[in-house]
Amino acid sequence: MFVLATHTATTNINRADVILGFQVNSISRMRQFDKIGLTDGLTEEDLILELVSDRTAIRIAESDIILGIVTQVTSQEQRSAW
Repeated sequence: MFVLATHTATTNINRADVILGFQVNSISRMRQFDKIGLTDGLTEEDLILELVSDRTAIRIAESDIILGIVTQVTSQEQRSAW
């Protein structure tokens, strides 16, 4: 499990925490893959997933604060990770 904490969040995409090697759940394989945990009571509904080049930025919806960046995963695939 990867944990994205609000105390390490940033407004600068170049300083955001980066998750490498994230593996998305696969129903057909029936295997458990990676998950993302959130802190300070944040839930999936509090977030915006935004495609930036070949990465997905995870932002807090009420602000421009970036919790983290996930590489090699689309925002649609990311939705199953919470």
